[in-house]
Amino acid sequence: MKRIPTLKDLISDEMLACSFHEIYESLAPKFGYETNPNTRKFNADSPNGRLMIAVCDKILDKLQSLLDSNCRNKQYQAEDTDDN
Repeated sequence: MKRIPTLKDLISDEMLACSFHEIYESLAPKFGYETNPNTRKFNADSPNGRLMIAVCDKILDKLQSLLDSNCRNKQYQAEDTDDN
């Protein structure tokens, strides 16, 4: 049986953090917010970058848990209707 890829197989915590940062920086002016000039460029090795990567790791875990739970519920529902 083929293994279903996880979110972390598809995107790393660092890739998500970098994308989040780029989008955040691009949207900030539209919301009247001026970001810190010292952190406008994503740096994975900075304290800010490491924090963002750690947060994105937790977000990916949470999303995976929600997906897994949703899939289990759908599988259970499908098995339940197959019995009828």
